[in-house]
Amino acid sequence: MRSVEFTIAATHPSLPGHFPDNPVVPGVVVLEHVIAAVESAGCGRVIAIQRCKFIRSVLPGQACSIDWALSADRVRFVCSQAGNLRLQGMFKVTDG
Repeated sequence: MRSVEFTIAATHPSLPGHFPDNPVVPGVVVLEHVIAAVESAGCGRVIAIQRCKFIRSVLPGQACSIDWALSADRVRFVCSQAGNLRLQGMFKVTDG
């Protein structure tokens, strides 16, 4: 299992309006970070999101940990903040 952390700043341009007075990080921004972490770790290029379930919102300004494991052409991942599961899923990857 590999792990890395990221934090989305409270000033990120995607946050205004998502949602006023209660900002949460848009799912696509979180997935961009997860995909970048997996690909930069040499697990291959993500070619499909096979499964992704958001359990709780990812909050700006707080560290979010990504843990993942590669098995054949699949990467299973989980993301959590302060020990609380935020999302989990699986990507299909390729060496190409």
